[in-house]
Amino acid sequence: MPRSLVLALLATLAVVASGCSLSGPPARRFVDDATISSRVKQRLARALPSLATIGVDTFEGTVYLNGPVDSDDEKRVAEELARDVDDVELVVSNLHVSRPASGASALPAAAAGDVPARTDALPAVASPDAPYTGRQ
Repeated sequence: MPRSLVLALLATLAVVASGCSLSGPPARRFVDDATISSRVKQRLARALPSLATIGVDTFEGTVYLNGPVDSDDEKRVAEELARDVDDVELVVSNLHVSRPASGASALPAAAAGDVPARTDALPAVASPDAPYTGRQ
C-alpha cells in the first residue's frame, strides 16, 4: 500500500475519532433538563406542601427556582433540597419572601406614614415646552 494512502487513512481515522467528542452534549449528561425539573418539583412538594408552588426551570443542569416563599427558612430549605437532587449542577435562586417577618413592615418608614414626606425639597422641573439653553 502506498505511504500517502496509509497517511490519509490514519488522518481520517484521527479526525473521526476526535470529532465524536466535539459534537453534541457531553457524554456525562444522561438525564435531560425536564427530568431534573420534575425531580426537583417532586422533592420540594414532598418536603413542604407550601414549596409546591415554586417555579422550577432547568437548563443544562442548572436549576432556577422562581417565585414567592413564606419565610427565609423556606427559601433556604428549597435551595438545599434542589441542590441535593441527582444531576443538578448548580442552583440559581430567584425566590423572594412574600411575607415580612413578624414585627417588621414591608414598607419603608416614609411609605408607612411614620415619617412625613418633604415636598419643599423637590427640584423645580422645567416645562416641557421651554427650549433647552444649557443653563438652569
